[in-house]
Amino acid sequence: MLHRGAGSRPSGRSVAADATTRATPALFAAPGSPTPSTMSVQPDGGFQSSRNAKRDHGTITTPLPGVVEWSKTSSYAVSRLVSSLSQVFARGNNFTGNASEGHGLLLSSDSAYIFPYASTSTSPAILTFPLPRGEDFLLGALIPNASLQQEPGLFVALPSSGQVGYWPSLNSALAPRTGIEGRVSLSSGETITRLCNAGAAGVVLATSSGRLLHVSLRDGAGKAHVKVGSLASTGGWLGVILSAASRRDIVSLRAGQAVTREQRQVLAITRRGTLSIWEVARGGVSSNRNLLEVDLAGLLAAEGMTAVLDLAAYPLVESAVLILVQAGQDQVKLLGVRFDDQAVPTVFVRKAIGHVENAQLYLPNPGQTVFIVGERDVVLCSPGQQDLPCQYVKLANDAGIVGVGIEDQLRGKRNAGVVLLTRGAGVLRFEVFDGRLLPSAAASIKSHLEQAVFFGPLDGSPLSYTPPPKKADDAALELSGEILRGQSPFLPSSASLSEALEARVKALESLAEFAGSELSSATLARLSRDAEQAFAADALWKSVNRRVSTTNIMSRLVPGSTAVTAQNTADADPVRAFFATRTDSIAQLVTAAHKASIDALASSVQQQQAADTVLEANEVILTILLSAIEFRDAHPEYRLSELTLPLWTSSNEVLLATSVQYDATLRFAGSWKDGSKDGEALRDQLVGLANANCRIMQDKVQRDKSSEGKYIESRSKWLRGLVESSRTASALEVGERYRDFRSLVEICHDQGESASDEDVVNAVIRRLEWYLHTFDYDFAAVLWQYYLDKRQYYNLLHEFPSWRHHLTRFFKEHAHPTVSWMNDVANDNYESAALALQQVEESRLDKSRVQLSIAKLCALVENEDAPVELARRIARLDKLKKWSGIVRAASADAIDADAAVELALDELGAPGQSRDEYAGALAPALARLLQNEAPSAIEAADLLSHFVQSEATDAPYFDALLILACTSQRQLLAPQAEFWRKVVWRRAILADDWVRIADTRAATDAQMRARLTGTVLFATVRACLLHNASPSATELQLTVEVLPPRQAYHADLPQATAHLSNDDVKRFHHRAITENERLDNLEGAHNLQRWFDATVRSAQDSLAAEQGELDRKEVESGVQNPEDDEEEEDYVHVNGDDATASQDVDMA
Repeated sequence: MLHRGAGSRPSGRSVAADATTRATPALFAAPGSPTPSTMSVQPDGGFQSSRNAKRDHGTITTPLPGVVEWSKTSSYAVSRLVSSLSQVFARGNNFTGNASEGHGLLLSSDSAYIFPYASTSTSPAILTFPLPRGEDFLLGALIPNASLQQEPGLFVALPSSGQVGYWPSLNSALAPRTGIEGRVSLSSGETITRLCNAGAAGVVLATSSGRLLHVSLRDGAGKAHVKVGSLASTGGWLGVILSAASRRDIVSLRAGQAVTREQRQVLAITRRGTLSIWEVARGGVSSNRNLLEVDLAGLLAAEGMTAVLDLAAYPLVESAVLILVQAGQDQVKLLGVRFDDQAVPTVFVRKAIGHVENAQLYLPNPGQTVFIVGERDVVLCSPGQQDLPCQYVKLANDAGIVGVGIEDQLRGKRNAGVVLLTRGAGVLRFEVFDGRLLPSAAASIKSHLEQAVFFGPLDGSPLSYTPPPKKADDAALELSGEILRGQSPFLPSSASLSEALEARVKALESLAEFAGSELSSATLARLSRDAEQAFAADALWKSVNRRVSTTNIMSRLVPGSTAVTAQNTADADPVRAFFATRTDSIAQLVTAAHKASIDALASSVQQQQAADTVLEANEVILTILLSAIEFRDAHPEYRLSELTLPLWTSSNEVLLATSVQYDATLRFAGSWKDGSKDGEALRDQLVGLANANCRIMQDKVQRDKSSEGKYIESRSKWLRGLVESSRTASALEVGERYRDFRSLVEICHDQGESASDEDVVNAVIRRLEWYLHTFDYDFAAVLWQYYLDKRQYYNLLHEFPSWRHHLTRFFKEHAHPTVSWMNDVANDNYESAALALQQVEESRLDKSRVQLSIAKLCALVENEDAPVELARRIARLDKLKKWSGIVRAASADAIDADAAVELALDELGAPGQSRDEYAGALAPALARLLQNEAPSAIEAADLLSHFVQSEATDAPYFDALLILACTSQRQLLAPQAEFWRKVVWRRAILADDWVRIADTRAATDAQMRARLTGTVLFATVRACLLHNASPSATELQLTVEVLPPRQAYHADLPQATAHLSNDDVKRFHHRAITENERLDNLEGAHNLQRWFDATVRSAQDSLAAEQGELDRKEVESGVQNPEDDEEEEDYVHVNGDDATASQDVDMA
């Protein structure tokens, strides 16, 4: 007990000693009352006395009849005692209130309303006390009666006038002239601000000036009266003034410990922290004494205090109080202050509470749990165990706490708690169980989730559980598992297993709905799995329950059924026990049902018995999977699309079981005659199995793209199986659902191709058109690809003309140039058709030539000239076609392909060369030409530069050079082209015996000219010059450069010989080195460059002579056109004199 020293009882006097002890009729009579001699007490409907009502509130597990539990944990419970106080609040707005002695008190500006809340009625009658008007608010309290068997009394204070009144008993208030009045002397502007109910010791008032007044309500003999006295630490008026000066701005006035039945401590504290503790007694001022007067401002400021909010005596620690302070703008803090024998304070409790609007502190006995009540919040804390987290309860916005009352613990009868009088939720009781709070933050989070899940959905609940707690993943997973297994104590008890399973599903849905926004995707997926399994278990039990007497295999499917017992009794029901406690293992029933089917089909049981087993197993599988899928689709809030982990329905075990189950059912259904009951039932189940398989495999593909190919293949097989089982309509429906457009196209075309009825064909076409309309381009692309795969080009280009724009888009996105050009031509898009044809990778020379010719025609539709690259490709192709004809003619007598290669090499190869040296390198290119296919430019150049010069071959080296020049850099890089150009020229130079040619001994000029014009070099140079002077060079925009010997030397370029084998590469390099040496020898010994220049001049002279002969013939025939003079600028004069003019060569 707090004390300051013996005998420190101050003297004081009543400040209202001359006040009457009987109520003046005019005081408590409401304005307009007919006679002031009768109390204007008006019970609404008939006031229900609680004298004989049960005063204790029952145990924590058995609420009174009519009481609704809005929340309940292992630590506390929230229940509704009175359903509504709307009839009171309808009479005004500005209410205050409190509760005690089993009654609630509401005070408006002109009335007091009293009602019992501890009775069995949730809508009790309300006793109304009309009071004088003119006050902004009233202060009042319910005073315990001297006899515990009677109703409490009522004390009311009018703050601005100082008038006070007291009714000793509510029952007696119904009788006239039972109220006792008094008056508190107030100075100008002074008002009564706070009231403390000290029980039998009376009432203590605080004024705006800081004065504390004690109102004694019983004299020494126990007779009711009203006597007001001042509480001052020193005697006389000076003491009153000094005490008031130190206690201005009192924010809390609370009753403390009960010293005796008639004595009580009262605590007061100011906003800045001045604490006063008094001991007041029933006898009045002469019995009161000051126990403590101390300034805690500095101590509290050191703890971050900016303002004191409330306080309470702390009975568990001697000489200690709990102080609620504001610590920052949005933080409330609970501090425990203890005083030693010298009244020196120290802080021993520090608890951060958080943000609570208008927080007040309530500490019911035995003082183990503190209730911090705000406008919408109730916070429960354990000051004695600072490591325990606080627990928070939030009321709905429309609840509106108006008054609070404390209920001390009555062991065995009532738990400690508080009673809340609310505007929108009636009267609520918050009670704690033996002062226990949850031991950890994790437990607190789980409790929060439990309340939101099991009590949040209740209709009319005044509690708000939002926002959900942070870091709730572990707690949510634990709670979800408990619900799924039926282990949560909050699940309702039910004899009906179906009702119990439905309750689990609802609880799991509520858990995700409430906490989902704060949970990770992985946690939500686990919650979704639990909810799906609970939903599937509920659906499966309903199915089993309908045929519980005829089930064939269910008891054998339950995992570990032989070990499952209910309460270890001999008559255990393993199936019911599984659904009661093992629903988290429901996926195992899928594989177990599949195994039972396979065993039955593999055994020697009769067909009917096997059918019963397979049918029931399929029903189990389909019920589980389709129910889980149904739940998943109906609850997108689980955000499964964000997850990459596999779903439980798409596990490898389930996928294997259901896939094999489909195949087994398909085969088994085929053994039954069409129209048989079991056969048709099996075929109907095939539809469900196909649907389930497609869905669970699709879910797997969404998370594992590597399985997409297998899914597409399997899905097509499943739909084909439905068609084979005469379930074509169902196959189309499943295909539509899972967008298996390829299967839809195939099924429709199979129907159309096998039908002889034109109506069936038209129906198929209409269905395909409907698919095009419904699925738009996605379906059209698959349909076009099907036509391409089946080479149904007519259907591709002519069917469904209304969707040709999709065909054009399809060809833009998918490279099919061999066909797309036809669509471009049909759309008059010739330029696009030309480009498409140029993209065709056609190996056959004749087909490629036709395609390029069409491309050229398309290009010429919109352009005067064909693209140069296209012209070069055609020129290159023409040369290859020429050589294809030559080699095929040379090998016409061959008996097989290998012999054809050998014959061609023998016939066309240069003499003096060992075929073994180059046959391996040339054979691939030669084989392609023999098959009318195009070799690469390098292969062609290598091959042609080995062929002998003859009338049949006609300058093979030039053809090799032209093929290299006409090949685009996309196919042949410039360094590679230059490398092989040197190879061709080097081989052309060295193809003849220049030692013999250069030997001029005994040789005439004509013989020397014949030697030069008979060389491979001459033929190659002449062909190059002839090409460079032809219109073809203009069209192709290229000339073939004549390369002198000094520029034809070999320089290594590995990528230029990549087409050769390692051995051939070695031979090639050896040969190239030898060729370099021969060029050096010829240049040094025989001046090769001079002979090269002579060869070029001879070629020029030959062309000039040929052109001169042509000109002479034109003149003689008289067909020379007048325009020829205008084209003189197109002639190139090899020699400058007129004598040789006839040898000019037309280069146009």
